[in-house]
Amino acid sequence: MLYILNNKLYMYNPLTFCISTYNNLPYLKIAVESVRKNSFFKNAPFIIHAENCTDGTNDWLHENKDVYNLTLLIEPDNSVIRGIGGGMNICAEHVTTEYIMFLHSDFFVSNNWDLECLKIFDKYPDIPMWVFSHRIQPNIFNEHSRPGTLIVPNNYFGAYYNDFDSELFLDYASEFSRLNNFEIELGEGVSGLIRKKDWDFIGGNDPIFSPTSWEDKD
Repeated sequence: MLYILNNKLYMYNPLTFCISTYNNLPYLKIAVESVRKNSFFKNAPFIIHAENCTDGTNDWLHENKDVYNLTLLIEPDNSVIRGIGGGMNICAEHVTTEYIMFLHSDFFVSNNWDLECLKIFDKYPDIPMWVFSHRIQPNIFNEHSRPGTLIVPNNYFGAYYNDFDSELFLDYASEFSRLNNFEIELGEGVSGLIRKKDWDFIGGNDPIFSPTSWEDKD
């Protein structure tokens, strides 16, 4: 399949989606489905690393590997605890595309989020950087604001995975993007798109911080 973006021709998917997870199955299911359904590069390679999961994650991944076209890196009984930072490193080692798109397993992505991130690289082609999408987050930390993150009431789109209103979220995200077409130079985030060569150059996440914590207790 051919993709044309800002007069640049992509003859194949330029990025690989990567998730490293630990015992977060209900949210992982939603995340994986949203990536395949809402991304622009729907058929891009998708790597999932699962470390020491005991909540049924490994079985679900095996059962749905072909459904979502996943590459699985499962460590069912790893004596060396990597944490999410080490898990990201393991995923990156298997990436062969130009870009790596990291996400957490408690994300739900909006329409064409990956394409919008990629456009930033075409806009600044010579600058090494890590590009994040805007993030919409429930107010679980009692915050008022955070660079690149929109804080909403905890139950705005549903309080938990089982009552999440995806259609309401997609409508909200679309309207937010339409009204807020701007870049934050030093924003923060974790749904990051980075060139593989830049990730390799900096050496990924430093293992001295391992095991870094996993997702918030959803």
